[in-house]
Amino acid sequence: MEHHCSFPQGGLFNHLRNLVIKVEEQGAYTLHFHALGWCWELPSASENLLKNNIQSDIKNAEICKWMDQVKSVNAPTTAYFNNCCPNCENVKLIAKDRVKSQFKSSGKHDGEPYTCYCPNCDKKFGSLELNYLYIDKYARLKGIQKSEYEKDYVDKRSCSFHKLDLESPLDVIIYSLALINLQYHYWHHAKSCFKKTRRTPTGEICRFFFPKIQQFMETHFDELENVINQPRNIGNTIFL
Repeated sequence: MEHHCSFPQGGLFNHLRNLVIKVEEQGAYTLHFHALGWCWELPSASENLLKNNIQSDIKNAEICKWMDQVKSVNAPTTAYFNNCCPNCENVKLIAKDRVKSQFKSSGKHDGEPYTCYCPNCDKKFGSLELNYLYIDKYARLKGIQKSEYEKDYVDKRSCSFHKLDLESPLDVIIYSLALINLQYHYWHHAKSCFKKTRRTPTGEICRFFFPKIQQFMETHFDELENVINQPRNIGNTIFL
């Protein structure tokens, strides 16, 4: 949509007839919205809608392509180092498999679980820890002081991030900080994670299925978890 009107060519599910949006605030004070839309020429019966659209391989491919155009789950500073250990030169990190306990509520005092490790120095890293190390290393390589990018981040957070230039090393850091601070799922989860849903009827595990699996080759629809998964760098399991 643009200016509350459908694009002339329509969207993934044809032209939009009407739209209701409710904006809510998350625990980290970031905004998100829930939307209910009515589209022209969509089947009225839910089983036909699923069969012809959501469960269609062609439609899934269209949705995945659109997701790659508007969303990423990796900070640009992590992509810069190509899944290598921040302490060792050109040594690839190895992903740690998810365990059931990570999907359940845990206290902050337990510490962030590690999501990957280096086979050379044996250092273990959690998602947040690894991304902060990448930012610090990237800043040193580009000759940017920590005080400089921390001040610039605070200044830009009060307005908007959409004017960032990813050709600028400083803006690459600001973009990465925004993702880390505003668009990640608490590794220790929140109360709202454990609502009973169709996918999680007992309410004992995270209904968003965080942490996520690391390193897919391409964006795809996961029929088991009924979600779209995008490629993730090693170590990254909690970014939205």
